[in-house]
Formats: sequence, C-alpha cells, structure tokens
Amino acid sequence: MLVPHLCLLLSKVERTLETFILMFSFKTSKVRMILPEILFLIIILGSMFEFRSSPSSKVLQFLRNDGKKSTHKHSTHNTPKKQHPLSHTFSKIIQPVIPSLIRIPADVARINDAWDTSLNFSLQLYEDIHIETFPTAYFVNVFEFQEGIYASYRTSLVSWHTNVARLDDSFKLISSEFKKIVRLEDARLFEFEGDIWFVDNRCCSRQRVLYSMKGKKLRLNKKKLGDDFFWGKNWSPAIVNMKVYFIYSLQPLQILRVDMKSGNLIWYFRERAVQFGQDIQIRGGTNALVLEEYIYGVGRISQFGSFTGCGGTWKSNHFPILWRISLVNFTAKSKFLRAELHELHSPFISGVNDPTSLTVVRQTLFVAMSSCECDCSKNFEKSGQNQNNSLYQILVS
Repeated sequence: MLVPHLCLLLSKVERTLETFILMFSFKTSKVRMILPEILFLIIILGSMFEFRSSPSSKVLQFLRNDGKKSTHKHSTHNTPKKQHPLSHTFSKIIQPVIPSLIRIPADVARINDAWDTSLNFSLQLYEDIHIETFPTAYFVNVFEFQEGIYASYRTSLVSWHTNVARLDDSFKLISSEFKKIVRLEDARLFEFEGDIWFVDNRCCSRQRVLYSMKGKKLRLNKKKLGDDFFWGKNWSPAIVNMKVYFIYSLQPLQILRVDMKSGNLIWYFRERAVQFGQDIQIRGGTNALVLEEYIYGVGRISQFGSFTGCGGTWKSNHFPILWRISLVNFTAKSKFLRAELHELHSPFISGVNDPTSLTVVRQTLFVAMSSCECDCSKNFEKSGQNQNNSLYQILVS
C-alpha cells in the first residue's frame, strides 16, 4: 500500500518543482512571487511522515471502479498517528481551508494523471431529479446541508423564483417547497461558515444579491469595479482559505473577490479586460472545489451562436467543459495564472446544457446538469419543449 502513496507524493513534488523552476527562471525581483512554492514544497516534504493518514489519501468513488459506488467499509477504529511538527506548523499557515461541502476529497492523483496524460473525461448519468409538483423546474443544484440532502431549482426557465426541495438518500422528492427565495435565478451555491449561500445570476438586474439557507441576505456592491462593469451572468463561486471569490469568466480568466461582511467587490485577477457578451465564450457553470493543488470546476462553452441582448435570445448551443486552476498560482496572483481546459465528453448533441453544481453528496462527487433542446428565449414557456435535470458522475478512460 505504501508504493501508490509514494508515487503520488513524487508526482506532487515533481509538479511543484516544475512550477518553482518556471517562475525562478524569469529572475523576478519580487521574492514574494515564489514564496508560496517554497512553502508548499516544505509542506509536501514534511508530510512524508504523515502522508498515509492525510485526507488527500482517502478515496472518492467517482474515479474508482468506473464511477461505481465503493462497497468497502472503513474501520471506525483509527489508530492515532504521530504528526510531524514541521508539516503541522506550516499547514496552519498556508494550507487551503476546505469547506465541509467537500467531505471526502477526490483521488486527485488520478485526476491530475488523467489530465496530464490526455486521457478522456466523460459524464455518465447517475440519476434524474424529478420535482413532480413543478414539472417546469430548471437549473437544479443538489447539496448536503445539516445531514440532509436538498435541491434548489428555478421554478421555470423564465422565472426569477427559486425553491429548495428536500430529497431522500435516493434523490427522490420528499418536499418540493422546503424553502422559497424570490429574485433568485440560476443559483450557484457555495458553503461558507456553516451555511449554504446562493448567488443570484439574473443578467439584467440592477443589483446582485446572495441568499443563504439560514435566511441571511447580502447585497453586493460593485463601486470598486469601475463605471463600465456589467453584472453579466453565470459566476462560479470558489472558496480559498475561507475567502469568497467569483470566477467571472474562464477565458479570459477574470476573478472577483467579495467581502462577506460588507458585500464589497474588487477585481482579484484579470488576464485582460473585456466586456461581457463580446469575447467571453467560456465561463461559469458549476461552483468550484479546491482539491489539493488545483481548483476544479465544470464550465460552459457556447458554440455556434451570438447574444442578441438582455431579454432577447441566445442562438447557440451550450456544452460542459472541465477546467482547473493552479492553487499555487491563484494564491500568489501569479502572472502565469490561467484556467486550463479539458474536453468533457457528454451525451448532449445540441441545445442548452448547463452544468449547475459540482458537489459531494454521501461521499460521492456529482455534477448536476440541466438541459433542454431549445434556445434560451423569452418564448420558451410557450414552446412545449422538454427539459431534464440530472446528476452525473465523471469517468476517466
């Protein structure tokens, strides 16, 4: 059992050294640009003494056994292991704080190896989500909260009203209206300080508001973003070291940071400044998850179309795409910070196929998808076209 762990450790060291050497080769005079790599390398070397007991060595079923649930039962009698003091000290300083939404981290080595060796990622249907009392339900997010399973959903594709339903362990409906939130469209979720927060994504609203499961509300302030800032749509929340960020677009990479007390927004990083709807074609789908040395998410790529304005139509097809961002470069705000993209094979041929959430439920990683064979138009409600809300697992082949 020790050999696979050593292989993973060596892989991590190799990737970290490559990043360090690349940044050092540019002979920057700003030492702070390479400090995160140095500290991260020290953590890895220090963790050699405790590697087998670290959370990252646990298994997430979506990458094991071709996406099937594991039947292995873990012992509840854990033998305490001595922690190396060097690793313990530095992990308190810069190790990313992972929200409890990620209850068992993924087998990240398998993800990274598959990514780096050009293996295929694909979506496999796990379960359809049916909100029987709301057949027009759209944009479903599935998540855990206080030991229960819930699903938020927009009451129809053209509404500005979101409900939260209660589901059983088989993802079957228990209650369709556990909670109601008005003025919430295409909600993306994130976990912060023991609460689940929803991001309103209405494109043409004059304001943007966050709502929580516990009834809190936070109005966002864009004054520091410039007079030409446009709210846009489909922000992807990411929690890094207990700070809340929104990925405004993936290509070009643009990231906002929000103060969760005041609601003030600032630009955290901009690869280049662009206007929403012009050359932003790859942007938010799901929320982001921090999984070891990368931030992962499922974005949305728009193909073969153009945007005709708020309240108009999208003449395009939307498909999911897998992305990741280096955590080291993110925390350092490195000039090398970029979003890497990877094709994600799916059963969708055309239409609107929106990835809504990337979440761990009952120790399994899921991608929630809402899809319909349609254009996103204001006449959709009268079109009679079908839509589906489903959970998928990511397979590697």
